[in-house]
Amino acid sequence: MPFGAGVCLGRILRLGHCAQARPCSGLGRSRLKFKAEAAQDWPALGTTKAGAVYRLNGNPPSAHECGANLPETMNVATSPQYVTSLEEVFWGGTLVAITMVMHGFGMLSVLRTSGAFKQRFAHSPSFTMGMVILVVASWMILLVHLLEVFAWAGFFLWTDAVNTTTDTKANASLCYYFALMDYTTLGSAYNLHLRWRLLEGMIAVAGLLTFAWSTGIMLTLAQDFQDQQMSRLKQRRSKHTPNPGPAGGQALGKAGPPAGGGPQSGL
Repeated sequence: MPFGAGVCLGRILRLGHCAQARPCSGLGRSRLKFKAEAAQDWPALGTTKAGAVYRLNGNPPSAHECGANLPETMNVATSPQYVTSLEEVFWGGTLVAITMVMHGFGMLSVLRTSGAFKQRFAHSPSFTMGMVILVVASWMILLVHLLEVFAWAGFFLWTDAVNTTTDTKANASLCYYFALMDYTTLGSAYNLHLRWRLLEGMIAVAGLLTFAWSTGIMLTLAQDFQDQQMSRLKQRRSKHTPNPGPAGGQALGKAGPPAGGGPQSGL
């Protein structure tokens, strides 16, 4: 007999002796009868000592108190581990290459447009026109980045890679939002399915490379603007500042011929 069953039966016997020695009420007899029936049922199921005592006190059994049900409760399903695949590496490298090519064409367009503006207003290089060139260049750079995100969003939509944690598939807007958040390394509440999990890091790498390139273009345009404005400021200062000639030259120009400097006769 199990140890728990022996303890439970011992308690029932002790309770029985107490009931014979002292007459109890109807409620007490019903409790003794309930505990006696419980002692017969639960030891047969292989319950533990704590489970038998808990059951004898009139409480329903729990899963962790019943030894027969313990292996079933411990059988918890675990999620599969992520394993990098060559398919992810191939598509990730392809999308990074497409992103860099698009960015290259975009940056050349920015430089050509800014150069055309400079030639158009070269005769009057004002502060306003310089700022207009910088603003237009920043708008073009922003547009190039947004167009590059379409490549990643289209791939996520095509492969249904965005995990929505529901039965519905991610639409185009959600795919673009997720791609833009990862492209800017901000992240979002969504992620990719386990099959495409590596692309979350590769799109961030592509974003860092393109943003570094765009920063270099903006620094070049800003440096040209600053040099232009500083040269105009120097020209203005030189116009307002008088430029005195040499004092010795002015004195010689006003002085007459030296004494005895005329033609000598009789030689």
